[in-house]
Amino acid sequence: MDILKTIIPIFLVISIGLLARKRGMIPDAFRGPANQITYLFAIPAMMFRAIAKSDFRGQFELDLLLGTLLPIVIVFAVSWLFYRGIGVERKQTGTIVDGSIHGNIGYIGFAVVFYYLGADALARAAILSAFIMLLHNSLAIIVLQVNADRHGTRLEWGHVGMKIAGNPIILTAVIGIVFSVFQIPIPEIIDRTLGIISSMALPLALLVIGASLDFHLKTQHLIYILMACLFKLILMPAIGLWLYKNSGLGVELFLPGLILLMMPVAALVFILASELDGDTRLAANLISVSTALSALTIPIWLALLS
Repeated sequence: MDILKTIIPIFLVISIGLLARKRGMIPDAFRGPANQITYLFAIPAMMFRAIAKSDFRGQFELDLLLGTLLPIVIVFAVSWLFYRGIGVERKQTGTIVDGSIHGNIGYIGFAVVFYYLGADALARAAILSAFIMLLHNSLAIIVLQVNADRHGTRLEWGHVGMKIAGNPIILTAVIGIVFSVFQIPIPEIIDRTLGIISSMALPLALLVIGASLDFHLKTQHLIYILMACLFKLILMPAIGLWLYKNSGLGVELFLPGLILLMMPVAALVFILASELDGDTRLAANLISVSTALSALTIPIWLALLS
């Protein structure tokens, strides 16, 4: 029952965002700025505050980190081989492989961790997310670059590296780790300001996700999307769970990491597809379908572990 009390409200807020867009209450002109506020200010403020005020040495576990990162690498390799093996077009391969590994950590993942497990678990998840997002973005750029149209515009690797290093969520997570390790106090005025900004992070993020959903599917994309959802929502957390168990980690320790692994496809997949010559329509469909399916898979995973 606690699982349903956590998950249902999260997806109800996402549904409100979808309904509000269809009713014209969240127009396209609002979605872009709202997403920027969430991505550049609200989520980073929440992450920094959670990490900086936590005990990094007590929260960080190498086995937990490895058990969280290895499933991403494994699914990345397996999905790439699978899609190339069945003859998916190069442009679509880059996007669908990225979608098979790139989870919505910042918007949905943190919401599930916080509302289901609390602030301490959010700090552990935030620390893990810095490493996960760095891996996500690096692998995504590799597969999109390799599968890009050879005659299209391709980004320079140095420019791409700067974009990863300048990612606000990764950057604030790293700064938060520094504050946590060296026990640097946050001035009260700054802390209260961050608290106010943080309080709007999860509700606004969920509304933006809902307003961005698109279920106008192309028939030829359906099998690719369903396989990517299988990789992302089922195989990846299953591998993570197996690794956690074999490392001797307790459920209370690894659950924040496992929740991050079971997240649906991130909105950033669409952005990367736009910038690196991927298939943006396929990316939009994949984000929408995986988000809808995750309303079923997330509570099932949590129920199995409770």
